[in-house]
Amino acid sequence: MLKSIVSTTQKLAALDASARVLVITPGPHGAELVPELVTAFASHAIVVLESSSERLRKIASSSRVVPVRGQGTRMPFKRHSFDAVLSFEALYSIRPPWTALAEFHRVLVPNGRLILMEPSRLGFFSALRDKISGPGKRVFSLDEIKFRMARADYVIEGIESLDKVESMLRPAYFVRAIKLENAAEPAPQFVTAKEMMERRKNKNPVGEELP
Repeated sequence: MLKSIVSTTQKLAALDASARVLVITPGPHGAELVPELVTAFASHAIVVLESSSERLRKIASSSRVVPVRGQGTRMPFKRHSFDAVLSFEALYSIRPPWTALAEFHRVLVPNGRLILMEPSRLGFFSALRDKISGPGKRVFSLDEIKFRMARADYVIEGIESLDKVESMLRPAYFVRAIKLENAAEPAPQFVTAKEMMERRKNKNPVGEELP
């Protein structure tokens, strides 16, 4: 039970009842978090994006929850589909991580809110362990997250830390940010070679789209 994460998310998000919410939890604690988040934000229209069909099946049934299978680096949603994105361990788990950050920007409405939860780095040995653990798992420092978010057209409104989190070996931090809208929103700067080739072929994302 990751109650401290859920309660902190609720406090930072402070969403209106009419807010359309995207939840993405690709990290190792997603299976525990999704049911808790669905319950906590039950009064909102929620979409849960998951690459794992097994995790999607475990989501509590609700008429206000839409489970969608897809990838965080190329979300199967139209631009400006959500008022808020709740992201948990996404940068830790998704490769390339900054493409996911750009995708959050694309699907958020102007002035939409991003709540980003990531594990904290614990010094030199933590960074060394991240490298040894192999691709797909990396812990970023808060300073790097701030730099990347500024480049990706977000304004950070608040940061909060949790020294202890149930079921997690590391502390965690939360970033609450607002999306800045550009007159002509650019394509994500960080894409894989495969994604670039697909975009040149004008392929559409595979998956369900919101009406």
